[in-house]
Amino acid sequence: MKLISRFHTSPLNFKGGVFAILLLVFSLTSCTFLIKKMYRVKKPKLENIESLTKYLNKNKFDTSKLILLKDIVAFKQYLKINSDVPNAMFFNNMGEFVDYRKSPEDCNGKVSEFISSIEEINKVRNEKSLKLNEINQLLSKSIAEQGEITIIITWVVYIGKLNKKKSFEWIKLIKEAQQKGVKINYYLLNCDILESWEGDFDDLKKTKMK
Repeated sequence: MKLISRFHTSPLNFKGGVFAILLLVFSLTSCTFLIKKMYRVKKPKLENIESLTKYLNKNKFDTSKLILLKDIVAFKQYLKINSDVPNAMFFNNMGEFVDYRKSPEDCNGKVSEFISSIEEINKVRNEKSLKLNEINQLLSKSIAEQGEITIIITWVVYIGKLNKKKSFEWIKLIKEAQQKGVKINYYLLNCDILESWEGDFDDLKKTKMK
């Protein structure tokens, strides 16, 4: 079961203007209804590269794996591809998306199981699937598109301990697979709204999520 949560902030000053910003409507992909209270999900705020790096350092995670959406337009486009957080997107060594879910109802509890047999995705070929280069077009800095398995893990600061329970726990499983010789690149895609972005934040209210 998915918990749909709507997070709002009080009006914020940004680029000289005041906006009542709807930061996002993400599906918290968890199978338990009490996830918000259990893991201290809080109201989001605007973030920046310094605050994100500080957060990762504080929790002892590799800041070199941090990737960002390049602007508010890219943010809206990405939400149409994936509106779940925390979540993981898998691409085989040809840069083709492979869904870990066996059905649309599956939650991110399936991610760990999928990582345990991750090398199998290189046997899957689907030329019509989402390509990693389509994600690259939305990023502030490009990542390698072929040659190795690529896993993009989504996270946001405001979900607090849920990052450790889900997003960052998957990293341990990825490293275990790497130690067995599986060639994997993984990245931590932050989906907070950034102070540096310019554009119409207010129309996020009209952005349709999956």
